[in-house]
Amino acid sequence: KMIKIKEGVDILRCNAPILVALIKCEGVYSEKGYACTVISACEETVRHAPRSPYCQGDAIDIRVKHVPKENRAELVRLMRKALGSNYLVVREGPSDENEHVRIQYFQQPPVE
Repeated sequence: KMIKIKEGVDILRCNAPILVALIKCEGVYSEKGYACTVISACEETVRHAPRSPYCQGDAIDIRVKHVPKENRAELVRLMRKALGSNYLVVREGPSDENEHVRIQYFQQPPVE
């Protein structure tokens, strides 16, 4: 088991619920035989405004492009199940070379 962090990515300011989510997601990835790599978190970039959930420590992106396309939906389903209703787990950029999974924490579950 191991969590990898892309060079330049800052998880030091992530809030505890996101770090717990990352540990749980790593378990899902590991169970399926894949590496779990964080590709975006608290670092301030042009992509993340200062008030974004990323900069607030409540969101991360995890790499999924190394997972065979036919297995990605199941991986996301398993992560949703592991995390529960206070988390949003979304595939972003499907069919794109930069496809990833966004995980965002909400104190109150998001309305479906």
